[in-house]
Amino acid sequence: MACTGALLARRAPWIATRRCLRRIPVKWRLESRAWASGPPSATIRRQQFEVGAATLIEGLDLTVQSGERWALVGPNGSGKSRVAKALTETWVAAGGPSSAGHVSFDLQTKMLQDERRDFEESRYESRHLRATVASYLFPDRYPADPDYDPATWGYRPPRTRVSPLPAPYDASSSHPLLGELEAASTRGEAARLLKLFGLFELRHRPLFALSTGEGRKLLLVDALLQQSSLLVLDEAFDGLDKDSRAELQSVLEAVFEDKSKTLVMIAHRVEDLTPVPTHALLLGQGPKGTACSAGSWAEMKEPISRFLQADKMAAVSLASHSSQPSSRLAAPEERGQLGEVLVEFRNVTIQYGPIFVFKKLNWTVRQSEKWIVVGGNGTGKTTLVDLITGENVQGYQQDIHLFGRQKGSGESVWDIKKQLGVISSELHMEYMIFSDPRFDRKVTAWEVVCSGLFDSIGLYVEPTSVQRMAVLEWIDKLGLQELVISPSCDKALAALAPFSSSPMFFDLSHGQQKLVLLCRAMVKEPRLLLLDEPTHGLSGSNRAKFLSLLQRLAQSSDVAIILVTHREDEIRSLGFPNVLRLRRDQEGQEDSSSAAQ
Repeated sequence: MACTGALLARRAPWIATRRCLRRIPVKWRLESRAWASGPPSATIRRQQFEVGAATLIEGLDLTVQSGERWALVGPNGSGKSRVAKALTETWVAAGGPSSAGHVSFDLQTKMLQDERRDFEESRYESRHLRATVASYLFPDRYPADPDYDPATWGYRPPRTRVSPLPAPYDASSSHPLLGELEAASTRGEAARLLKLFGLFELRHRPLFALSTGEGRKLLLVDALLQQSSLLVLDEAFDGLDKDSRAELQSVLEAVFEDKSKTLVMIAHRVEDLTPVPTHALLLGQGPKGTACSAGSWAEMKEPISRFLQADKMAAVSLASHSSQPSSRLAAPEERGQLGEVLVEFRNVTIQYGPIFVFKKLNWTVRQSEKWIVVGGNGTGKTTLVDLITGENVQGYQQDIHLFGRQKGSGESVWDIKKQLGVISSELHMEYMIFSDPRFDRKVTAWEVVCSGLFDSIGLYVEPTSVQRMAVLEWIDKLGLQELVISPSCDKALAALAPFSSSPMFFDLSHGQQKLVLLCRAMVKEPRLLLLDEPTHGLSGSNRAKFLSLLQRLAQSSDVAIILVTHREDEIRSLGFPNVLRLRRDQEGQEDSSSAAQ
């Protein structure tokens, strides 16, 4: 099977600063052509891609040429990102570090993790301005610290493009310390791109305060400023609301009018393949799921569309079979009789400088209630979750009550965590880094699930036999025996000893990992389950599996659930009775009519 065309990717300058860049042992042989003989290209010849003991792709032949637009399509765990990574490294070897750009949700999450780490390790405080859009794009314009004294400061962590700034947290664009950053971001190509992506007015906004869509656009601006000849979009549209998706599609159409640029798109939906590909690679085929086919878009459009449509129908099927509430749903004023208050927001206002995330939000969640929080990018959905978990320090200045106590009244963060089960992209990324085989760790799915008993990343305390039995019950309840337990392992023996034969967490597909993390969140039987965009990056079939498990959990457990999403199809599928709709710069609105209506 021969594949010809142009594939893209990048190892941008920031990759050199990433301490925990995910590396996967993959067997390949790559060839690259230097600029001396023309534009860069990359070739893979009859190679096999493996993760651990599992074979992802057998016998791949692929040649990527400059100016082509490739679509990489396949189920979760079929090797799409591995192929893009392999070709990216070859492209960069030929064209240099800035010749390829990469945009993905995982890289966005990693950027935010690095920013938080750099802030915590710095000598700066909450009164200082954390890394912003402008400082990320122009690290060479970082302002000098007028208060820095080497004699008294001692050790100072190395500065990166996500380091905090010496300016006050509420500094405006006219602040003298931001002068060079202001000049760089308001002139020339930078100003044009920031305006094109709707980021110009947010150029001095902290990275952690950006919405999912805004952060994704920032990575795109960064790649385009590098004048990369190759751009890899790994699920770039996932996690974006309808308006942000339309804006990004329009921008990409304009950018790739330049026929010299090469594009690689990884997607689970046909509508996300924008602009129209010239070539495609379909993975995960054959009886073992290790075969692939490739060719021009004219040749591949029909099989790609068939595959994506079948994947989409799995999610549609769930929606059509979802059970709806059988009794009249309580209005907000009636909920006082339905259970203990777990979360209460009273006139909560969150803002960054002059920009409000939401104003005077009043919201109450009671025991056993099922809630969906919905809104466009930038309306504060993730901020809401962070206020509950304690990740957003503004919560301590607001009138927020959690499990009967006002936030900031001396409660222990561990007391709060004991009552919370959380699934988020940040948690997923932390476990991917922790389980990376580069660090000689062998982290099993069993250990990941058991770590939920102790709210830890990694298992450091051996569960008791009683705790192991409780974990086994949840594994059975969620139907995850084959994912977490070796099928040959005797259940009675498992209660006495850990599963040494449990699959490696790192080797599971993205969708399988999400299911394991759901089980991890439930093993301690929390009073409140917080799910922040939990289906991000899942194929249609895996998303259907996750939502089906969540629906079963909602019907069989009295745990309160808060699901954050922007997808109306998930609201209809789950049929949760209570909806909080967030709108930018406005008060949130409760809707206690059926979400399925």
